[in-house]
Amino acid sequence: MKTMLLILTALGFSAVVAFAYPTIGAEDTLWTKTFYPFEINAVCMHPDGNTIVVSYSNFTHLMQVDATNGDSIGVFTHELSSAVYRSIDISPDGKYLIAGDWSRRSFLWDYQTKELLKIFPDTYMIVKFGGNEKKVFLGGKNGSSYYVSAYDIEKDSIVYNHETPTNNNSNFNVTASPDGRYFAYSYSSYNGDGSSIYLLDANSFNRLNPIFPRHMVVTSIAFSANSKWFGFSDYGGRSYIYDCQKLILENNKEVKFTYKSNYPRFTDDEKYVFEIYQHPTLLINIETKDTVLSIPNWINDYAKRQSITNNLLLQCFHTIIMYNSNWHYLDVSETPESTFITELYYSNNSLFYSTFGIESFNSFVITDATGAVVFSNSLLPISGSIPLNLTSGIYFLTINNEFSKKFIVVR
Repeated sequence: MKTMLLILTALGFSAVVAFAYPTIGAEDTLWTKTFYPFEINAVCMHPDGNTIVVSYSNFTHLMQVDATNGDSIGVFTHELSSAVYRSIDISPDGKYLIAGDWSRRSFLWDYQTKELLKIFPDTYMIVKFGGNEKKVFLGGKNGSSYYVSAYDIEKDSIVYNHETPTNNNSNFNVTASPDGRYFAYSYSSYNGDGSSIYLLDANSFNRLNPIFPRHMVVTSIAFSANSKWFGFSDYGGRSYIYDCQKLILENNKEVKFTYKSNYPRFTDDEKYVFEIYQHPTLLINIETKDTVLSIPNWINDYAKRQSITNNLLLQCFHTIIMYNSNWHYLDVSETPESTFITELYYSNNSLFYSTFGIESFNSFVITDATGAVVFSNSLLPISGSIPLNLTSGIYFLTINNEFSKKFIVVR
C-alpha cells in the first residue's frame, strides 16, 4: 500500500497534503483471474474462505476457484443449463450452492460432491441464503407477477410465498440478513411511481416496518452481517443506510448515511461500506463518514473482506482480484484533529509537518495506535521534517499535550 498525496499549487505556493487514508497498490495484489471478453455476473466466497464460485456471461456453468491462488478447480453444471446465472449464494455451513439464471430457473447443488439436488420451477432467478443453512429465499417473475418465496431444504417445500402483480417496466430485488433474522424484497416502477421495500421476520414471515422511497427506482438492497444496518441503492447511483434495529423496532426511518454507490455493500465487521460508484472505489466508515481505504478498481457489485485473512476479494467487470489488506481498520478518525497542525505526512523515512499559531514546542510526541511512544523531542522547529523509521500502521502526533493529528504509514 501507499499513502495518496495531492500536490496543490496556487499563487506561487506549493503545498503537499496527505489524505488520511492509504490506497491499495499493485504490490498488494495476491492474484488476478481474468475472464475477458466475458463479463462477470456474480461472485460468492465459501464461508471457510478457501474457494470462490464465479458466474460469467456466455457460459452456462459456474466456475469454482481456489481462493489462495485464483486457479480453476471445478465447475457446477448440468444438462438443463440454458442461460447465464444471475445470482449465486452458498449456505452458511458451506454444504449447499444455489444459483438462479436469467431464464428464471434456480438450481441447488451439494457443494462438495457437485451433485444437483433440486431444480426450482420457471419463476426464480434471485437466490439468497439467510443465516439458516436450511432456508433459501427466492425471487422471480412469472407472467404478470413477481414472487418472493422461502424454501425449506429439509422439508423440500415452499414455506412462504408472496405474489405482487406488476408490469414489465419495473425492477425487483430480494435479500436476506446473514444472521438469519430478516429478509426483504423491493419492487419499483420506472414510470415514476416510486418504490416499496418490505422487511419481514425470516422465521415467522411477519411483515415489519416498510420503506417507501418516493420518486426512486430501487436497484439493490442488503443487510449487514448482524443486521446492524440495512441499505438500498437507487437508479441514480446513491445508497441509503438505515439503523436496522431502529427501523424495525421503532419505525425510525431516519437515514443514517447517504453516499455515492450503486450497491450497499458492508464489511463483515459492520463498520464500513464500499463506495461502488466510480474509480477508485472507497471504503468508508459508516459512523464517522471518513474514508479509510482507496481501491484502484472499478468494482462491479461484489466486494468481500475475508474475516479470516483480512484479504480483499473484488468483482470487477472482467476480472476477480484478491488483494492483501492484512491490516486493521482502526477507528482513529474519532480522535479530534487539531487545525493548528496544518500539514502532516510520512515519506521516504521522514515525517514532514507544519504548524500554525504554535509559537514553540514544549513537547512533540508520536505514539502508535496502542498508545506506545515511538518518538519524543521538544527541541524542534515549528515546521520541518524528522528522519524517522516507522513500520506500517496508524500514528498520532501530539504537540504540547494539546494539539493532536493522526497519520498513516504504509510500506
